[in-house]
Amino acid sequence: YHGGTNFDRTSGGPFIATSYDFDAPLDEFGLLNQPKWGHLNDLHKAIKLCEKALLSVDPTVTWPGKNLEVHEFKTNTGVCSAFLANYDTKYAATIKYGDGQYELPPWSVSILPNCKTAVFNTAR
Repeated sequence: YHGGTNFDRTSGGPFIATSYDFDAPLDEFGLLNQPKWGHLNDLHKAIKLCEKALLSVDPTVTWPGKNLEVHEFKTNTGVCSAFLANYDTKYAATIKYGDGQYELPPWSVSILPNCKTAVFNTAR
C-alpha cells in the first residue's frame, strides 16, 4: 500500500539502492498517488457493500459467452451481489444479467452489490 526508496540503506546489498512499488496508492512521503489511491478506495467501498452476500454463501458461477463470467452470491434471505467479468483483452462486451444489460470494457470486472446496479468497474 506504500511505496518509496531506501537510498541510504544497504539492505539490498553493497552499491544497490533498494526501492519498492512506485505505483503504490501512497508514495514514499505518505502522499496520495492519484488516480491509484482513489481507484483502490472506490474498490474497497464497492466490496464493502457486498459484504453480507460475500461472507454468507459460495458463488454460483456462469459463463454467458466467450470470455465472459458471472459470479453471483445470493442468500436464502434475498441478499445478492454479483461480479460480471469480461476477460477479453481487446473488445468490450455486453452481458445480459437479471433484468438488465451491462456494458463491460475489455479486461474488466463490474461489481453489483444488489445484483442490479453496477457501482464499480475495474477499467473505469
